[in-house]
Amino acid sequence: MKPNSALIFQFGVVTASIFDTILPTTKASITSDPWQCATHTFESFFDVPKPTGALLNAILDHGDAIQKDCKPTLTDAMGMPACTFPPQSDWCAFSKTVPSNLQTAYSSYGSVASSFWAKHSSEAVEYAEHCPNRWFRAMTSLPYGAVWLNDTIAFAGCYAAAYSSGEPRTYLEATTTVDQKSTGTGITAVITATRELNGIAGKRDGIGMWMVAGTGLTAAVVNALP
Repeated sequence: MKPNSALIFQFGVVTASIFDTILPTTKASITSDPWQCATHTFESFFDVPKPTGALLNAILDHGDAIQKDCKPTLTDAMGMPACTFPPQSDWCAFSKTVPSNLQTAYSSYGSVASSFWAKHSSEAVEYAEHCPNRWFRAMTSLPYGAVWLNDTIAFAGCYAAAYSSGEPRTYLEATTTVDQKSTGTGITAVITATRELNGIAGKRDGIGMWMVAGTGLTAAVVNALP
């Protein structure tokens, strides 16, 4: 299944400021949200589909590898030391090392992640902008809420880039490389990773899992699929 055209946001290019909005590391500067915010609940935005079992372990191992030289220079939303998000090319390079017996599960997870973000991306930006206090509380109320949402966006971006050419096998094959731009039939993916953006990572030895939070991508998928 090809990724939905709404994946990652329906803008031309998603800037770092958007990630700062949906994955804040500090509380909002305003003291209260508009009263309308009380009519919504936001926890569902952070209750994302997650890899499990052997696939989860393989992803965590990959995360450990690309973060082995991590020296925390940032602070996450919980006030813990954190590292910048690895380059997108490193994250998507998991497709080069995923065991053959997990390729189907990995592809399925990418598809589910892309569908989830396609469905929730526009509302996530809107609510995070207009209801920053309730959004922050929802994000921090779920264990590693921001972490899991950011991982979902990252894998959705890898999935979209790999499928943009209309050749699904590229998502699984070692030839797939995503550095800055990937274009293809019916969809344009722009994925730029940078260590300067406000991204956070916690290694497995510190929290029992290796996961990512904050911003590591400037990503967009535009153009409607036929």
